[in-house]
Amino acid sequence: MRAGLLGWYGPDRRPRTDTLLLLGVLALAVEEGLAQWLNTDGPLRLPRSAVAALAALCLLFARRYPVASAVLPVLTGGLFNRAFPALFSVYYLASLGRTGPAAAGGAVVALLSSTRADSLVGWAGITGSQLLVQAAVLSVGLWLHGRRVLIRTLHEQVETLRRERELRAGQVRSAERARIAREMHDVLAHRLSLLVLHAGVLRDQARAGTVVADPDRLTHRLELLRTAAARSLDDLRDVLGALRADLPEPPAVGEEQPAPTGTPRVPAPALRDLAELVGEATQAGQQVELALSGDPEAVPTTHRLAVHRLVQEALTNARKYAHAAPVTVRVGYGAPATTVEVRNGPGEASPNGPGSGGGYGLVGLSERVGALGGHLDAGPDGTGGFRLSARLPAPDRPPQPFPAPEAGRPLEPPTAQSPTPQSPPPQPKDAA
Repeated sequence: MRAGLLGWYGPDRRPRTDTLLLLGVLALAVEEGLAQWLNTDGPLRLPRSAVAALAALCLLFARRYPVASAVLPVLTGGLFNRAFPALFSVYYLASLGRTGPAAAGGAVVALLSSTRADSLVGWAGITGSQLLVQAAVLSVGLWLHGRRVLIRTLHEQVETLRRERELRAGQVRSAERARIAREMHDVLAHRLSLLVLHAGVLRDQARAGTVVADPDRLTHRLELLRTAAARSLDDLRDVLGALRADLPEPPAVGEEQPAPTGTPRVPAPALRDLAELVGEATQAGQQVELALSGDPEAVPTTHRLAVHRLVQEALTNARKYAHAAPVTVRVGYGAPATTVEVRNGPGEASPNGPGSGGGYGLVGLSERVGALGGHLDAGPDGTGGFRLSARLPAPDRPPQPFPAPEAGRPLEPPTAQSPTPQSPPPQPKDAA
C-alpha cells in the first residue's frame, strides 16, 4: 500500500496519533514565530519570525526527508537560541540510525550557539553545555533505534521459528497419517485373507458337490463372506481417509465431531495388548496402574490403534520427564465414546536425559485423534504432574460381530490340496 502524503497517515500509521503530532507541529510553528516577533526589534523582526516559523514547519517533512528537513531547524537552533526544533531533529535522525548526520547536527548547534559568547570563558561554557545536551539527545535517539532494531529482529526470529514449527508439525502429521495407513494395511490384509479363505472353502465344497446337501452351512459361509467384505470396505475407507491431505482440524474444547461411520472391528495382528505394553513399562522401572473397562471388541479397530498409541506416548513421556513418578492409566471402551486418561505425578527427568525427539509426539496424537472426530487434551494437571486425556466418539454404525459358528459344527480352512470330485473330500470346518 502507498504511504500517505509526506509519510503521514500511511497504512502503518495511527490517524489519531498523526493528527495530534500535526497539531503539535503547527502550534510549535506559531510559538516559534511569536517568540521571535516579541523578542526582536527593528527590521529583522519579520524575517526572524518567518524563518523561525518555517524551521518548525520543516518538521512536517521529517518522515519523508529526514536529513534535509533538519537543516533549517539546526541552523535556527544555534543562531536564534531556539532549542526544541534543533533538538528534535537531532533526536529523530539518531532514532533512524543516521548517526553521522545526527552528530553533525548536534555539533553545528553547539558551535553556532557559542558565537553569542562575549569572552573565551563564555564560549567554552556555552560550547561545553551544548555538547553535553546534544550528546544526551543523541544517546537517547541511538538507544531507541537499537531497541527498535532488537524488537524487529526478535519478531523476525519468532516468525521464522513459527514457520519452522508449522513445517515440522506438518511433517509429523504426514508421518502419523502414513503410520495409520500402515497399521490399517495389516488389518485390511487380514480381512482379505479371510475372504480368500472362505471363498476357497466354498469353491472346494462346490467341486465336491456338498453345497446343495447342506444349505445351512452354505448360508453361514455366505454370511461370513458378506461380513468380511463389508469390513474390508470399511478398512479401505479408513486407509484412504488417513492418507488424504486435508484431514479435519481437531475440534475445539467442548465440541465433538461425528466419527467416521462404518469403522471396523477385528482382532488385528498389528494390535498389541495394553497389559503387555504396561508390563514392558513396569519392567523398565515405572510404577504403572492399569484400569480397563468395557469391551475392546465393541469399538472400531482405528479406535483401538489410537488407544494403544496414546498410552504408549504417555508412558514414554512419563519415563522421560518423571521416571520415578507413579502413572495411572484408565481406558474405557464402548459407547458413547472411548476414553483414555493417563496421569503421572511430579518427578524428575530420567538421569540418562530426556532423550532425543523434537517434542512433536503430541502433534501426531492430535492428528490421529482429530481424524477420528475426537478431542485430545494434554498438559500439566495443576499438582506438578502431567495429564493426557482423549475422547473418541463412537461411530454411528457400530461394527457388527462375525456370525458365530454353528453349534457342534466348527469350520476349518480347507487343506492345501483340493479334493477331486471322484474322491470324497474331507469334511470342511468353519474358520474362526
